[in-house]
This record gives sequence, C-alpha cells and structure tokens, in this order.
Amino acid sequence: MHDSKIEMCDGSLTFPLRVGNKTNYDKRPWRNGNGHDSATCAVKAFEEVTVPAGTFETFRVECEGNWIRVTVAGPMQGNAGRYEETIWYSPKVNRSVKSAYTAYGTSGRLDIKNQTELVEFVAK
Repeated sequence: MHDSKIEMCDGSLTFPLRVGNKTNYDKRPWRNGNGHDSATCAVKAFEEVTVPAGTFETFRVECEGNWIRVTVAGPMQGNAGRYEETIWYSPKVNRSVKSAYTAYGTSGRLDIKNQTELVEFVAK
C-alpha cells in the first residue's frame, strides 16, 4: 500500500493519503460565499496519470456529494443538486495534477462539467 507522508486536511483530501481511506465533509463553504457542498470521498487507487506536464504517480480520490447554491434576490433563493468529483493528487508535485467535476441540478440535468490538468511542472 502506498502512503503520503504529508499531514493536513482540506475537504476531499485528508492526509496522509492511503488507498482505502474515506473521509466526509459537511457544508464546506464556497470561496465566493454563494453556497456550500458536502461529500463522501474515498482514495480508490495509487496510479500513474499522464497530463500535458508529464506522467505522475497519483492517488485517485473519488467524491460524491450534494451542493447548495444560495443567492439573495429579494427573499432568499437558491438551488441544489448532486455532484461527482475525481482528483488525481501527486505527492511529487504536492497538489492535484488532474481533476474532473460534474454537477447535476435538482431535476438531475447536467449543470456543470469541467476538467483541469497540470500543463507545466518545474521541479525546484
């Protein structure tokens, strides 16, 4: 089993990472203050992933949860839904090198889908 030696906690990533570990977070506020999300995350595998910046050994963390957006427009209004997120975290880079996020609205319709990948990494 592979482990990371870094200890810290940040929502979906709870260190040290170990394949099989699970974590939960509840009502993590969004940076813009317009809502929050809650999820259950699990470290599913230690695997290589290739992105434009190269090939990295990563922990694959998969999350499933719910989101709530709150807006103020007269009376309090908002909407909610569920989401799925996969994060590939590389101990070598000390950050995620790839992530995929898909959110669905209350009716189950696709709301947001995005993917990010590390495009450059320069070792110090």
